[in-house]
Amino acid sequence: MTTGGVWSKQGVWERSARRQDYAAPVLERGPRADGKPRFTPGASKDATDTKTVQFVFDRSTTRATILTPSAGKKIRLQRVECLGDVSVTGSAMEEMFFGTGANITTAGNTPVAYYAVNANSGFARTFGKADGPVGTKDQVLSIRANVDTPGNTLGVIEYVEER
Repeated sequence: MTTGGVWSKQGVWERSARRQDYAAPVLERGPRADGKPRFTPGASKDATDTKTVQFVFDRSTTRATILTPSAGKKIRLQRVECLGDVSVTGSAMEEMFFGTGANITTAGNTPVAYYAVNANSGFARTFGKADGPVGTKDQVLSIRANVDTPGNTLGVIEYVEER
């Protein structure tokens, strides 16, 4: 029994083309010695890898850690959503970034977003599966406001942890 093809009208066995909806599952690994990416066939990174965290940020100019990755891992964001609660008075800009520096412009920090949050308004962003911002290994996700104002920012973050 022969599989994976069809007999042509000329009596020649022709291999079937790969299904158009098929994509081999691959998982990106660390770079090779020459700096090019390396892939592991058969490994899958799917929606079951996605984790969710909710947070409440007391709007302050002091940096706060939202999320800390597992040891030796890095965080890749898939969705960020922030909303000012009804007690927010005035407008403030908030910055979200990877790192432990004082603000988004501190050397070594990786910017994610700079956005305005008011009462009952906010910010939302969804990234492609492998297109979201990613921190370095063991780098935390931080948030801070540009001015101290009363009220909280409520947020939801969806992310995956990578090696």
